[in-house]
Amino acid sequence: RSGVSFDNSNRNRRHFLSTIRLAYGRSDHYNLYLQGQYNRRLYDNSGVSYRDSIGYDWRTGLSVHLTGKLQGDFYLGYLLQEYGSDFKDVSGVNYGGNFVWNINGITSLSGGVERQVVETTLAGSSAILRMDGHIELQHALRDNIILEARLSALDDVYKGGGARNDNLSAQSHLGVEYRPNDVLSFGVDYDYLNRNFANRAGDYDNHKMLFIAQYAY
Repeated sequence: RSGVSFDNSNRNRRHFLSTIRLAYGRSDHYNLYLQGQYNRRLYDNSGVSYRDSIGYDWRTGLSVHLTGKLQGDFYLGYLLQEYGSDFKDVSGVNYGGNFVWNINGITSLSGGVERQVVETTLAGSSAILRMDGHIELQHALRDNIILEARLSALDDVYKGGGARNDNLSAQSHLGVEYRPNDVLSFGVDYDYLNRNFANRAGDYDNHKMLFIAQYAY
């Protein structure tokens, strides 16, 4: 409202990502794997070229498939993002996974945890080391009425300087979808967000209600 404008073009960048995965099937239900990932992040603006980086993500994991009801992927590894001389490298233990559990024919439970390096242009910081987790429940009240609930949490730690820790501590979602036929659907969604900053003066809550109508042909 002060009339001050900000040019965010210095955030424009390209991400290149390649992944190789070797798996070994111990049985029809379990697979062990080794995975390596390489990424390169290049900023379009030469004035911020010092933020260009090369990253590696090595992990070993287990994939699970049980009787069509439970499937998941769990891993442990190490990640590294290398920067030029202007910023410190970001590294750490990497762990996470995800699962889907079809409890019965009308109810399913899913969730996951992921750790990753996320870009930032905060002065003095190399990057954000982000932890993101969620759990979601879906239930078919009837064949054409679907209920869902979701809880998630996100924690951002700024690495390499600029002492700051933003904790997006609470997100919740409730929704209901009604499908009267194959081409129409109607829904109501409620989302709640609680945002916590290192500077408590910036904390806020956000409530959002959506009414949805969709037509697919």
